[in-house]
Amino acid sequence: HLDILVNNAGFGLHGNFLDTDLKTELNMIQLNITSVVELCKLFCQQAGPGARILNVASTGAVQPGPFMNIYYSSKAFILSFSESLREELARQKIQVSVLCPGPVSTPFHDRAGTAGSGLTKGTFLPVLDAETVAKVGYESFQKGKAVIIPGLVNKIQVQSVRFSPRFLVRKIASSILR
Repeated sequence: HLDILVNNAGFGLHGNFLDTDLKTELNMIQLNITSVVELCKLFCQQAGPGARILNVASTGAVQPGPFMNIYYSSKAFILSFSESLREELARQKIQVSVLCPGPVSTPFHDRAGTAGSGLTKGTFLPVLDAETVAKVGYESFQKGKAVIIPGLVNKIQVQSVRFSPRFLVRKIASSILR
């Protein structure tokens, strides 16, 4: 039987919704959402007690993402899906965790079109290196945490979104992602 599944595939796309390519967006939905669901289903059908799943979402999962709306929405799905699946699979003793990093220094930003933006320069949030995110993610996954958010500033940002007026969250996200 299988022991561990890590779903870390995905990509983003930056731009005005009216200008971005529909086919690219549908491919993003396929990879960021459909593939994750499919792999989780197939894994769970073969997994036994003690098996574990780590899905990768984003801190963007907790807020709207103007100019990256399909990406942020897909990560919101992964966060909700992972937390829901965790509860469902608890009786089968299958652990589900979700990693929600903020900005990470990786080639993701080149593909998404956000390289050189305020998001990647650390203007608004610190940009963590991939090694730090992987280490925090791995250690927290080993401890069985449900939602893993690397970095103190990222944790504060995620919590602040919960208590801020939605119109303000949208405006701030828009200014960061514009």
